Amino acid sequence: TAAAQRAAQGDAERFRNEEEIKKANEDADAAAEKVSAAVAAGDAREEKAARAAHQAAIQKVQLAQAKAKKAAEQLLVQRKADEAAAKKAALAKKADAERVRCEDDVKKAAKEVDDAAEKAAAAVAGNNLAAEKA
Repeated sequence: TAAAQRAAQGDAERFRNEEEIKKANEDADAAAEKVSAAVAAGDAREEKAARAAHQAAIQKVQLAQAKAKKAAEQLLVQRKADEAAAKKAALAKKADAERVRCEDDVKKAAKEVDDAAEKAAAAVAGNNLAAEKA
């Protein structure tokens, strides 16, 4: 179904986002190691560049996390909408079945009324015939 397909796509996107976060964290860790190495070497210029790269890597991690959070929220909203649509469809199906049952009950009752009317007409005709003979 379309809902199942959307759920599978959402799961795949969640996996891609997790991988992107993991990669960004690895990059940030590598940048932090470069900062430590520059500090240990006493190279101020390299330290400054490494700190800037580390800061950029941290921002990339934060951006990936925000993207993943937004995607997860959208997926949750879509799943709730799909659940609501499924409930609505089930209720509509149930209501339709009830309508059909009621229509059948009405037809049955109308037939019973017609049968009773025919019997009453026959009884009246029979009484009239008996009265004429008398």
